[in-house]
Amino acid sequence: MGVRGIEYGHEHERLEHLLRSVDRPGEYCVGGRLFTPLPRVVVDGAGELSFPIPRAQIRSLIAAAERAPCGKGTETVVDRTVRDCWQIDAEQVRLTGRAWPHSFRKVMDLVAAGLGLPAERLGADLHNPVQREERFKVRKDLRKHLHRVIDRHRLDMHHVTERTGRPYTLVCTKNRAGHERRLEEYAEDLRRMSSLLTSIPEGERRGGGTGRAEMLDEALATGGAGPG
Repeated sequence: MGVRGIEYGHEHERLEHLLRSVDRPGEYCVGGRLFTPLPRVVVDGAGELSFPIPRAQIRSLIAAAERAPCGKGTETVVDRTVRDCWQIDAEQVRLTGRAWPHSFRKVMDLVAAGLGLPAERLGADLHNPVQREERFKVRKDLRKHLHRVIDRHRLDMHHVTERTGRPYTLVCTKNRAGHERRLEEYAEDLRRMSSLLTSIPEGERRGGGTGRAEMLDEALATGGAGPG
């Protein structure tokens, strides 16, 4: 890297190369409306759904479902006071219909274009956001790479290799490590603000001066509830 013979930023050459390789704009979130034929939705144990769904089929769906859990600290529990609904495993649900493959491909192409990704690199699956554990049967070199990436970026998950079968299984379990770190940082911020408040001269703390004491008092008073 350099301009008119002035060399600089050698350590960022790889980043510069990556940025120069970007050949399209992209957003981090894509939305929109697309009018397509309604697909057929088939659920194991309930059959093909009718719309609107009749009561008899609702009972069949409940029979095929299980209570939906929620996150509580580092655990996943069933608490109907927090989440009173049912869930059906993605393996039990199928979307079909003569027009569905074309409609789905059109949706994926639009999403890929909006994200700035090659369409062949984008996939879509039904996913449960409350599910805390994911299992990946991958070869050794890829497992080692994923372990390093998780540690380097301090991702909120435990990760271990389950040494049964071939290839071995990488087991990733979501946790609240990032949230706990932010709580610790927040507590340290409050401690420092409290220390600053005690260092302000008594006369200024009684209303004189620049108002620093009032600002700190207000911050401490509203900060006691903790971060959102």
